[in-house]
Amino acid sequence: LSSSSAASDVYKRQVPHCGVAPILTDIAFLRDTLAFARRVQARCGPVARGMLFARDQVLLFSPEGSEIALFDRAGVFSAQGGWGPLLGALFPGGLILRDGADHREHRRLMLPALRRDELALSLARMSPDIDASMSGWVAAGGVEVHRAVQRLTLDIACDVFIGTRLRDEVQVIHRDFRALVDASAAILRLPLPLTRWTRGLAARERLLAFLRHRLHRRLAQAEGRAPPEASDLFSRLAALAAAEPEVIGEAALLDHFVFLLMAAHDTTTSLVTSAIGFLADHPQWQ
Repeated sequence: LSSSSAASDVYKRQVPHCGVAPILTDIAFLRDTLAFARRVQARCGPVARGMLFARDQVLLFSPEGSEIALFDRAGVFSAQGGWGPLLGALFPGGLILRDGADHREHRRLMLPALRRDELALSLARMSPDIDASMSGWVAAGGVEVHRAVQRLTLDIACDVFIGTRLRDEVQVIHRDFRALVDASAAILRLPLPLTRWTRGLAARERLLAFLRHRLHRRLAQAEGRAPPEASDLFSRLAALAAAEPEVIGEAALLDHFVFLLMAAHDTTTSLVTSAIGFLADHPQWQ
């Protein structure tokens, strides 16, 4: 936002305040983001302002507003500046936290591992697990949808992304990843014992240690010092890191991978759960 007083006055006159006091805004946003957004949209319309994470924020609630911000054709928005206070300590270095040329360079490096033919192979690999899980849900007479989908998507991510189906390893990843995602919605963000935030940071370190061990094996395979394992996304990205170590090193690759797991698992869980919820509310769509 402009620092001039005249611009600030125009901004405050033209953009309605969300109606929630500082700190209370943070609590309402983190406790139930969708409910907070709906309340503010009903009060203010498609654009509002408020103090969120100790900064003056503009809140957009329309498809048009989302398009302006996400396409950023004028180059005036910062993804890192927006997501940093919320996710920066948990998912540093992820694509969503990079801007401009840095973002484009890291996206370029990752795209070969996400080509259409590679995605087709991944889809073929995951389809039997999806079919088997859904048959099991039907045979059981019903499931708690969010928990079941969460379990399925993380199982698939472990297989397709990391190449592991070992139950003990998958259980550990499940536990740590739940703690990491839970920490992203923590209200108290201080390194205090037994808090969601502290548990999330500890879970991130365990995930990094697990992935680092596997990365060293994959790099050895990419350099021809060990026999190749089954192809998975982690192996393909490790091959890229071996080919361009000056551009994407070990730390950056691990940061990308932790974020990819979150993006593939958590957002897919939310999407599928919401879709099933709407189908349950509207039987004619089924």
